[in-house]
Amino acid sequence: MEGAQSDFFVSKARHPAFLAGRRGGKTVGGVVKGFSYCFEYPGALGCAVAPTFPNVRDVVLRTIEALFGALRGREWEFRAGDMEIVFPGRVDRGMASRILLRSAESYDTLRGLTLAWGWLDEAGLQPEQVMLILMPSLTQQGYPQQGWVTSTPSGKRHWLHRVWGEKKGLDGEALWGEDYPVFRARTVENFHNPPGMYEHLKRQYGGTRFAAQELEGEFVIFEGQGFPQFSDKIHVRYPPTGMRFLRKVVGMDYGSVSPTALIEVGKDEAGRLWALREFYKPRCDPSELVKTLGEWQVSRVVCDPTAKDTIEALKRAGVPVKKAKTNEFKRKTGVAGARLALQGGEPGCFFSPECPNLIAEFGSLRYAQPRGAEMLTDKWDASSADHAFDAWVYALMDFEGAVGRPQAPFALIERGW
Repeated sequence: MEGAQSDFFVSKARHPAFLAGRRGGKTVGGVVKGFSYCFEYPGALGCAVAPTFPNVRDVVLRTIEALFGALRGREWEFRAGDMEIVFPGRVDRGMASRILLRSAESYDTLRGLTLAWGWLDEAGLQPEQVMLILMPSLTQQGYPQQGWVTSTPSGKRHWLHRVWGEKKGLDGEALWGEDYPVFRARTVENFHNPPGMYEHLKRQYGGTRFAAQELEGEFVIFEGQGFPQFSDKIHVRYPPTGMRFLRKVVGMDYGSVSPTALIEVGKDEAGRLWALREFYKPRCDPSELVKTLGEWQVSRVVCDPTAKDTIEALKRAGVPVKKAKTNEFKRKTGVAGARLALQGGEPGCFFSPECPNLIAEFGSLRYAQPRGAEMLTDKWDASSADHAFDAWVYALMDFEGAVGRPQAPFALIERGW
């Protein structure tokens, strides 16, 4: 499209950013820019990073197929085992261009790469560490190095705004502004969207700051709200009668004095996750916890990886428990934000009204702001309860890229905690 998308495409700056509202053509711009680079420079190695593995599969790969599917097998091929796009080029002379497809969930695996270009799709849902690790990898000799981002803005306290909005580095020092140009677009400007889509979303979002962010592509302040994209109207609903779930997982956050939370999460046939029911109780007796898990007929429980004693005690009771992938704050919030975001008019997750504490926490989670200091983005305010949220996100992370056969429910072992 003429305007921001085409200007972003032709930009030769070291780190251009294409920031737009939802369905503003961001991923299309990133894919076309990456493919064009590989066509023009045989032997180039690029890397495209999305917030989660489902984003890689359902957004980036689907966009590639939609744009360049007619050339598959002739000009490019997808190697699923290596998660990479290969452009044959002069293979016999080692000149095949490649695009590595990676998830921000495992950003440490990006270390050590030597790249000609890198791209962060929906950078607003990724931790800054991804950029800090990926961009120094732009060192492939003989190629013009470039690293770009595409995203919907994520608030004025997000690192995306600091870098491209304020042109400031990690320590607040000024960056070279010409290296960080910003190309902006609004949802309404994408004439490829279905007729009436913008008007429908505008009516749904109203004149809110969320609408300014999601439809107009603006940086806004949400006064520390952890998940401004969460909406009762959008995310809270009962699953349809008879809905089939491919797999269910229970996330757990155990507290001996603070509330213990269990959240059962199911994955439907469309790949969306549903929080189906919750258990939430302060000063929970361990035997009551195990009893509830037995009644729920669960086949998999995922909990805080640092709660080693709890994990061992549950295993002794016969509970099929495992450690969550991580307890890192920014990874948890990043994965949660990616699931809450709308994709094709629908979010990646829903919350049954049977989970009132989880729903309440999403409306109340706020970032910490010490008196007289800037808002922190690596911890919640002390007044914000996050027990149900942690339980939910532990289960959610277990679905990201997960495969495997369904497991049978566990058999309760009658022995002490």
